[in-house]
Amino acid sequence: MNKKLRKFNFARAFALLSLLAAALLLSACAKPDGTTDRPAPPPEPAPERITLAAPVITLAAPNVLSWNDAPEGSDGLRLTVNGEDGAALISGPGANLSSVDAVDGVIKIAAYFNAASADFADSDAVRLSYVKGGGALKLEFPRGIRVENGFLEFEPNGGADRYEITDINNNVYYTDAPRVDLSRRYMVKSVRARCSGQYLDSDKSGRFDVEYFKTGIGTKARPYVISSADEFRFIDYYIALGDRNYYRLGADIAFGEFTLPDYGAAGNYFMSGSFYGYLDGAGFTVSGVRVRDIEGCVSLFASILPGAEIFDVTFSDIELKTYFEHGYEHRDPQPKGASVAVIAQKNFGVIRNVTVQSSVLYAGYDDASAFAVENRGTITGCASIDNVIRGGGGAAGICADNYGEIAYSFNSSALTSDYSAGGIAMVNRGIIRSCYNTGGVTSYGTDGYAGGIAGDNYGAEGLNLVGDLYIANCYNAVAVTGGGAGVGNIAGRGGVIRDSYYYAVKPYAAAPNGVIIVDGAVIEGSEAQIAFTAYAMQSDNFVALLNAPLTEPVWKSGGANRTPTFI
Repeated sequence: MNKKLRKFNFARAFALLSLLAAALLLSACAKPDGTTDRPAPPPEPAPERITLAAPVITLAAPNVLSWNDAPEGSDGLRLTVNGEDGAALISGPGANLSSVDAVDGVIKIAAYFNAASADFADSDAVRLSYVKGGGALKLEFPRGIRVENGFLEFEPNGGADRYEITDINNNVYYTDAPRVDLSRRYMVKSVRARCSGQYLDSDKSGRFDVEYFKTGIGTKARPYVISSADEFRFIDYYIALGDRNYYRLGADIAFGEFTLPDYGAAGNYFMSGSFYGYLDGAGFTVSGVRVRDIEGCVSLFASILPGAEIFDVTFSDIELKTYFEHGYEHRDPQPKGASVAVIAQKNFGVIRNVTVQSSVLYAGYDDASAFAVENRGTITGCASIDNVIRGGGGAAGICADNYGEIAYSFNSSALTSDYSAGGIAMVNRGIIRSCYNTGGVTSYGTDGYAGGIAGDNYGAEGLNLVGDLYIANCYNAVAVTGGGAGVGNIAGRGGVIRDSYYYAVKPYAAAPNGVIIVDGAVIEGSEAQIAFTAYAMQSDNFVALLNAPLTEPVWKSGGANRTPTFI
């Protein structure tokens, strides 16, 4: 057999085998009635529909509307007057509104070209207002304003060629599409439809009821429910308007990297303004906020206003760093950057049952603290846990400068500063009661103060301060380092200290006011600091000593390091 014939026969045999395999496959798929389950061919893609151009409405005479001819693909105009659809398509040259009743002197008009077949789509509706008997046609305010996935959206008005957007700071910008990206802008306050042709612009509105939150109406019974990072930022809209709303977290909130708007070197940097309302964390966690290397102040809110409350929430894995020119080490020269706190620069309201944990807070030239830089309200039931808090000025576990009251709160975070440092407050000009510190306190400053509860306790006589200022019923369970001007286990400088205790390797009496202490027991007087060993601090007797001056016990044993914590 020659090579050509052998090659031909092999090819022919392969073809026959392929046909036989196909026949066997069809036979295997055959039903008893002889039919087969062959796969259906893929569906043909639907042809793209052509959207009709919006109609152009004009006034042929007072009360008489006119419009352009219907475009190809339309069988006429659909007209709505004061919300009432016409009985049929209007194909005539115009419509007389003389017999139409005006509402407050105005007739509402909407018109669109109706598609004649499935190959076309209806045009956008042109929505207009007309003052009966004269005047001009004015664009209507945009409808269906809502927020979806970080975008502000609204229904297009076929008569508008652009939209004027005004944000809560009264900045104005323009868009030609009914969709606005909110990721880099403040919340939008108003949307105005504008036209450079045949219509007057829509009225300006100071605000509108945009659906920023999908659940709730902002009342105590039906609070706005926050379930995403975008929705958390929507609080800013109502802050700018001064609204006092109720908010509640509906899930854990995880932020991504966030870039704050730049207002220049002289400006401050906040995620939101001054909070005036109620934020119920419902036990959920807010995490992942990152703000780095800026020169201004950083906190979630500029301030918590009088009467406002934030409660039952945890802030975790937060990183706020203002700028050091040469790094973050305490001896680097010429640090820059203002104060840092997770919740607010100033608190005039109530922060209760809130935890800040596992976060990094660096202030380049100013103060760093977990909750507020300055407290003139109440912080109660709060915890600063396992944070790294570093202040180019001062550092504190709860609040840098306390003028108000801090109670039933504790710090277990490491603190370092270039000036003063305190486990609860850097400076106390108010009341700190029933608090404790188990976090390291270190001051590198030569003229600052360091204390386990407060660096500087301004309760001393002769300072001409008004009110009852003191530290009471507190304890510090760690050593305090530094404080060039003064270091103390409870406070680095003076003031009134009552029934408060601290750790020492060997117990001894520390009674600057002359109180006599024998074997760790107060013999006379109530204003005293008593030293205890670590073992003694873990005893039931120590818990009883803390509860003794109180009308109701608040202390119990079994804290994180087996020292007392709160009931």
